[in-house]
Amino acid sequence: MQKKQVWIMGAAVLLFGGIAGVFFAVNAMSKGEVAAVEISELDRLGNHEVMRTVESGEQIERIVHAVHSTSELDGVVDFTGGDYKIALIYDDEVRECYHVWLNEYTTSGAVMNVEQGNALYELSETKTEELKELLLDGGL
Repeated sequence: MQKKQVWIMGAAVLLFGGIAGVFFAVNAMSKGEVAAVEISELDRLGNHEVMRTVESGEQIERIVHAVHSTSELDGVVDFTGGDYKIALIYDDEVRECYHVWLNEYTTSGAVMNVEQGNALYELSETKTEELKELLLDGGL
């Protein structure tokens, strides 16, 4: 009897995992390719003005990889803001916006998806340095 219950539980986990995987794959595919990245500097009130728009494939890839190569920090955050706003603009005009905490003294930056305002993600030291090079040092 217990083998049957374990088998049923395992099948249910696989089924729900497969459904979730398909959902996320379809959701990700619906966005298409990133066509441009808008970079804005945020002031203390959260206002922003676009500093530059990146349309170069290599630079877009570096930015997208940096903001997506993060690890979630424990806990729930209840603040907004950041130093920069990065908007990924997909070829179907969908926008995915991130607030980025990063300055010249930062060794490990942070990223928050604006739509998921209660989760903060940490950039690795390597990705922090790469974004600093792109955003602060005029590498774009």
